[in-house]
Amino acid sequence: MFLSDFFWIEDSSSEREVVVFRIRINPQHPLLEGHFPGMPVVPGVVMLQMISECLEHHLNSKLILDAYANIKFLTPLIPKDGEVIDLRISWQESETNFEVNATLSCGSLIFLKLIKGVFTRDDGSKLSPTAVP
Repeated sequence: MFLSDFFWIEDSSSEREVVVFRIRINPQHPLLEGHFPGMPVVPGVVMLQMISECLEHHLNSKLILDAYANIKFLTPLIPKDGEVIDLRISWQESETNFEVNATLSCGSLIFLKLIKGVFTRDDGSKLSPTAVP
């Protein structure tokens, strides 16, 4: 939805169930014109969508955020030309979902923390194959 238009992935690295994306946001994107005029701020729901789309990109699977324990919006994300934003996502996979923690930051500024987000496949299928006896 927003990947490759509102934001793009500059680079990523992963190890086991952790992936770190380095992303850039398009500060000229029309979405920012109304939120807020003269001082564009990335809406919180868009930051959550960025997490979802990056995780989908990494896992090559369409996902839905079904629930979360906590979301903290700590600093307004005001996009700037050339600025690289770090998105760190860690997860634990079960048979039916992913439990995800994520942090969106730039240097010492933390914009968002997602704590225990629960993602499921968009098609409702199980994430891991069930063992056959």
